[in-house]
Amino acid sequence: MNDILAKAPGHEYWNMFFDGEDVGATAPLGGFEFLPDGSLLLAFNKSTTLPGLGAVKPQDIVRFVATRWGNQTQGAFSFYLRGAQVGLNVLGEGIDAIALEDDGSLTISTSGSGVAPKQGGGTLAFRDEDVLRFYPSGPMPAAGAWAMEFDGSANLTNFGAQDVRALTFVDDYNEI
Repeated sequence: MNDILAKAPGHEYWNMFFDGEDVGATAPLGGFEFLPDGSLLLAFNKSTTLPGLGAVKPQDIVRFVATRWGNQTQGAFSFYLRGAQVGLNVLGEGIDAIALEDDGSLTISTSGSGVAPKQGGGTLAFRDEDVLRFYPSGPMPAAGAWAMEFDGSANLTNFGAQDVRALTFVDDYNEI
């Protein structure tokens, strides 16, 4: 629930990549994404306490910079996105999927419905089948505003009863 496995290239077995218990991450993961520099973004399904950070809520995203990956994972946490700072405050606004686009834009999905500050002013209402894009006002962690990246219930028939639980961006649709 708090570990990440990676398939060994050219083999049929899996290896421990991120061992959450080794670094004090005992809550279930809600979502994760790798940054281009090799660090890892993590969201947790419930409130937890992380070494060096203290309290982390399901509406937060933390960054983990490893000094060692694998069965004896080591490294340090820092905040990447503070949910309360960007309008994510209630239970349904917990982050359960994270993805980065090539330009570094952060996109998320949440575990339920919510309302957040909208890019350009006002508020943006969303549900668990939607994907939101974050526009920071400065370097992360920063305040900012949100825009609808993908409206799940409007774009897919009968998708309103579903929940987006993972995100990824594919550059070349001809490769799987």
